[in-house]
Amino acid sequence: MATESFWPPNKMTKSNHLFYRSLCLLAILACGLVPFIAAADATKAPTDVKPGSITYEDVPYPYPVSYLPLTLYGQDVRMAYMDIRPPASQTAALSFCSTE
Repeated sequence: MATESFWPPNKMTKSNHLFYRSLCLLAILACGLVPFIAAADATKAPTDVKPGSITYEDVPYPYPVSYLPLTLYGQDVRMAYMDIRPPASQTAALSFCSTE
């Protein structure tokens, strides 16, 4: 007695077609539900987190922070910086990361 193989399909009958179609639909549904199942646990915020400032003014810095007022593309902005004097034997490096 010969056994019928489902893969690879050597002859596509109506029952094989229905089987493969159902299998594809099940795979699509399973893959589509994975992000929703993972997001259900990821949406819970930790209890010790508090809202932060968009300008990071509530973050403690090791040195005093000063602001440089600028106008960029017609908008008034300010750039935060720390003016730190390096020791006499070392070189200073400037780093411009972002503007507010």
